Parts: sequence; structure tokens; C-alpha cells
Amino acid sequence: MLPEGYVYFVPSARTNVVVARVEVQSLRALQTVLKRNNIPVAKGIKCNPGAIWISPAMAHGIWLEFVARR
Repeated sequence: MLPEGYVYFVPSARTNVVVARVEVQSLRALQTVLKRNNIPVAKGIKCNPGAIWISPAMAHGIWLEFVARR
């Protein structure tokens, strides 16, 4: 556990996948910032379809999952 969140190691068929989950105040505001900065959002992620995902190619080798703060 990190002070600001969690890092999950999720096993997959081929290799381990590193995911950093980040809780944000507003997914809508995040989408606006990502779009303004031309950062593509990964589509079709089955783990949490309500989240915004950034692929490892855009996030220094790890998946970033953004979710609304609970």
C-alpha cells in the first residue's frame, strides 16, 4: 500500500501486469485534461469498464486505472 493508493500485481496468461489505481475527484475533469494533452485512453478494458485506463505505452510501462473517489 502507498500513502496515496495501491499498486496491484495482476497475473495474466502471458506475464504479470502492473496496475496503479488512482482515485480522482472527477472522471469527467480527468477526461478533459487527458484530451487536452492528447493522451489516448485505452478502450474495451474488462477489469473495470467504469474506469479510465491509460496503456503502459503511455504510462512508463504500467497500466494506470483512474476511478472516482469513493
